[in-house]
Amino acid sequence: MNDLIGQLVGLIREEEEVLGQFLDCLTMQKECIVANKFDEFDETVLNQENLIRRIRALESGRIEVVSSIASLAGTDADLTITRLIELNLGESSEELRTLKKTLAGLIERIKKANKVNQYLIQRSLSFIQRNIDMFIDETDATETYLPNGSRQQRGPSRLLIDKAF
Repeated sequence: MNDLIGQLVGLIREEEEVLGQFLDCLTMQKECIVANKFDEFDETVLNQENLIRRIRALESGRIEVVSSIASLAGTDADLTITRLIELNLGESSEELRTLKKTLAGLIERIKKANKVNQYLIQRSLSFIQRNIDMFIDETDATETYLPNGSRQQRGPSRLLIDKAF
């Protein structure tokens, strides 16, 4: 069982490293959005997809190892890291506790970075839409699409640019 615990600790450490890279990727995406570096942003999206695949693979490995530990310990298959810590595995419990805290902190930072990026992207899209609206003749564009895909009729509004023929 000690080998399985060691394997679990290794997987969690690797997952921690990949999550750190994912956070770095989100930070780079924010910088690209702010600096309007669209090519670099596309590269970060590809990198992010690769990191997500690695995280999923590590998570699958972790679930497999935890299931093996659960069967050896004679507990239920839904054994969590918290429950493993409670089993009082000595030094391993303390190491798992530390890793759990680190992972939780990383995940929280990732959530915050993701929200910031979502906000910046929404602001950029709103800015672009306002600029497009200034240049479109309202008589030509009376219908718009909502985020859910449905159409909405738009009433006439003031144009910033006077169209002369």
